[in-house]
Amino acid sequence: MNTITIITHPEQIANESSILQTLFENGLERLHIRKPDYTPAQIQKYLDGIAPEYRWKTVVHQHHFLAVDYDCSGVHFSVEKRMATKPEIFAKHKADNFTISTSVHNVAEAASVSDAIDYSFIGPVFHSISKPGYSPKIDFSSLEFKQLLHTTALVAVGGISPETIDQALDYGFNSFALLGTIWNSHTPLQNFIACQKSVHLH
Repeated sequence: MNTITIITHPEQIANESSILQTLFENGLERLHIRKPDYTPAQIQKYLDGIAPEYRWKTVVHQHHFLAVDYDCSGVHFSVEKRMATKPEIFAKHKADNFTISTSVHNVAEAASVSDAIDYSFIGPVFHSISKPGYSPKIDFSSLEFKQLLHTTALVAVGGISPETIDQALDYGFNSFALLGTIWNSHTPLQNFIACQKSVHLH
């Protein structure tokens, strides 16, 4: 199924809670809460700012124990955290009915992640909007990558916008993560709706 995820900006954005509320009301299916410098109390406050009926659509990157308290849908592991995590921890999250996600940066890494991982962000697919100078290093049109897409659940990240999402669809992706096109823009809702329309029409 074609899906769009939004990843939060690592820092606080003005009117962030109200922007998220509007995005959820317009069909946002999954929100990844990535606030690397936030304390557990700050993540709690952030989750408190999300309407209860939408919290099940959230995934936490830090302080995973909060996923239980707030009925989140999943937990995310950075590359470093994934490498340092024992299989029994993944098993516990599975037992709690959480999705488990991670990030990968090349085809070999994507192919080698644990079967416990439900999906992986891969990128940057295009020049990053939120990280200037962060550019693609994978040939997304290669046969090797197309074969990987058939066996692995991958989410395109990095430079995904209304202007680039059709190209990402042509690469074979059906799941996309938005960051810069939402938080670095004066028109986050319009950009989300435009990407959503491209995905649903494809």
